[in-house]
Amino acid sequence: MKEKNLLNEKIQQAADILNNLREFNDKTILDKKILKAAAVCRFYDELTFADFRARCEENQDVTISLFNDAILKYAKNVKKEFAHVEDNVKVIKINKTDENIFELPPLPDGLVLKIPPEYTCSINGIVIDKVTPGGKHNTKFVAYSPFFIVERLKNIDDQTEKFKVAIYTPQGWDFITADRYDFSEEHRLVMLSRYGLGVDSAIARDTVVYISELLRQNINIIPVTRIVNQTGWRNNFSEFIYPPKGKNYIVDTGENDELSMLYQVKGDRQVWLKHYQKIREYDYARMAFNAALAAPLIEIIGMRNMTLCMWGKSGGGKTAGIIKFPMSIYGDPKYVPTFNSTFNSLERRAVNSNNFPFAVDELQNITNKFQLDNIDKFAHIIGEGVSKGRTARSGELELLKRFSTIALITGEQPLTNFSSDQGKKRRTVEIHCEEVLPVGLAEKTHEFVTEHYGLIGREWIEIIKENINEIKSIYRYLKKEYRTKRPDAVLDHVNFIAAAYTAEIIFDVHLRNLNFKNVWEELHSNNYHIYDILVGLPMEQGTSSAERAKTFIREFIASRWKHFVNERDLMAVDPVYGIIKSDYIALYPYRLKGELKKAGFSPEKIINELLDENFFVRDEYGNKTHSINIRQNNINLEVNMYKMPVK
Repeated sequence: MKEKNLLNEKIQQAADILNNLREFNDKTILDKKILKAAAVCRFYDELTFADFRARCEENQDVTISLFNDAILKYAKNVKKEFAHVEDNVKVIKINKTDENIFELPPLPDGLVLKIPPEYTCSINGIVIDKVTPGGKHNTKFVAYSPFFIVERLKNIDDQTEKFKVAIYTPQGWDFITADRYDFSEEHRLVMLSRYGLGVDSAIARDTVVYISELLRQNINIIPVTRIVNQTGWRNNFSEFIYPPKGKNYIVDTGENDELSMLYQVKGDRQVWLKHYQKIREYDYARMAFNAALAAPLIEIIGMRNMTLCMWGKSGGGKTAGIIKFPMSIYGDPKYVPTFNSTFNSLERRAVNSNNFPFAVDELQNITNKFQLDNIDKFAHIIGEGVSKGRTARSGELELLKRFSTIALITGEQPLTNFSSDQGKKRRTVEIHCEEVLPVGLAEKTHEFVTEHYGLIGREWIEIIKENINEIKSIYRYLKKEYRTKRPDAVLDHVNFIAAAYTAEIIFDVHLRNLNFKNVWEELHSNNYHIYDILVGLPMEQGTSSAERAKTFIREFIASRWKHFVNERDLMAVDPVYGIIKSDYIALYPYRLKGELKKAGFSPEKIINELLDENFFVRDEYGNKTHSINIRQNNINLEVNMYKMPVK
């Protein structure tokens, strides 16, 4: 007993020496006193030793290989000195009669697990105690804090599995959730130590064995929960997964718990509806609200994803009226991201917003070319409703995730520009608005949605589920009517307007309990704001990349007339872009392609399209086009310009 106490004192002294060292370099760590203390802790206080070694590795003035070699010499001496008492020191047993050792608190939900044979768990950690053939005890730590698998999460979409693990701390149980394979390999397991798992590289192999044994002993005891990758509709619109869980599933939000926090409920339903009455008096805010309502509808009616971008000067109440109040239908709008985010984070948020609206604020944060390129990719992904292809950590290709959403975007600039491709133009409804809400109402709305949110979202989903046929019927009617009123508008834009006001009708009739006839008559009244919105939609022809490129080329030539050589005056200002002939204008290909590229167009694509439309005509050199001729009547100039033939 005296020897045991002596060893305990030496262990404590060694730990104090290592913990109190402040200066780390080769001289200090190779000091005999430090090496002996480290050797003692290496055998009898693994946690302190692991922490000390980590601090050594972090310091640039330490040659860790010298430390590793030196510690071996001292470790042999320590092992030899205390070999006859170490068994009694290292084994940690739960002993109710020992006042210095306490039992662990109960696991959550009354779960009772079987501890694998040869393992002992206490507040100090988990050890394995094996008896050698010679009758000696071979004991060592497998975890520096006790932890147990308390739930298995089975993903029914991709057939993967996760473990929910309870880790004991002095404050009680903490929980982490990670993929099952993270608990099956040493280096992956060590990475979980950043979340509080008491493991390091020195014991990781033994920890993996413990996890395997724990699972084997409790395979029929640990509860299994089914999880899904995405929110939204399932089983032919008969079920809707609304975070954090549906009737039969839990939504897997991964490491980002913000998604489950977003879809929460707070406040008073009637108070929220009363505030809505104030919001709907303003046309742009009403339009954005209807778009948010329509997000769960579009998969049902077969409409493509759309983006509603309302932009204008700062201070017009855009964030409150277009983002925060519409998003408060479903949950807490404070978790709405801004464009001060990475492309990948925005994409993953969009994917996880399946059958919900997806909102992003502060478009003006997009400034440099890299961000602009990424936002173009982002807009395409929103429009197509398919995630970007990636390689998973396992090395295999990730499954492409498909999603249905309406995106709400605000800022001080439009999402698209003059050279944006046709697909992006067709899937984006852009409205310039001076004021969305008055300043006073906008300020009140910002405060209001911090206390009232998520109050009708689940109710709205149930209404949709119960009225699918009525929704389809109203949408078909409105789509036909609006197409008749704006036959020249982009078809996708007209469909979007029809979906938004289909949602408003269903909302007014089934949630606000208004008379259908009155709602319908208001929708078709001459002063109803829907007609102003229809009139403001761009024409189909205006979204064509080729048509916009023609406009750019005409304006480019007209503004740089002095940079073209003509037959009457062979002098031209540098740089020279081409030659003016009596019947055509010839532009140098490399000049034109360079200008098209700078303007954001795809030069080869545009030039080939304009050749097909006879806006450009190949010259007499055949396949190796030295210039493209542009006909004079296509540019409305007295003389013209790569070859641009003149008639």
